[in-house]
Amino acid sequence: MSTVTISAERYLSLTRSELVLEALEAVGVEHWPWYSSSIESIHPAIKKIVKLYEAHLKGEIELTKELIDGATDYAGPSRE
Repeated sequence: MSTVTISAERYLSLTRSELVLEALEAVGVEHWPWYSSSIESIHPAIKKIVKLYEAHLKGEIELTKELIDGATDYAGPSRE
């Protein structure tokens, strides 16, 4: 198992995001009209992250903040 060191600020941000997600899921966000398109819009980033992780497990690459940030660039879904 790999470990990652992050700043306290990043940890707090991730914890906040987790709490927001839990609150949204508790009120049924998955039933909101735009939920599916929002989730679909992040699939390319998820695929990139999975490929990076698989390459890391095979010893092909060392995961870096730059690689992860590049794979997760996300502008958000369009609400047109």
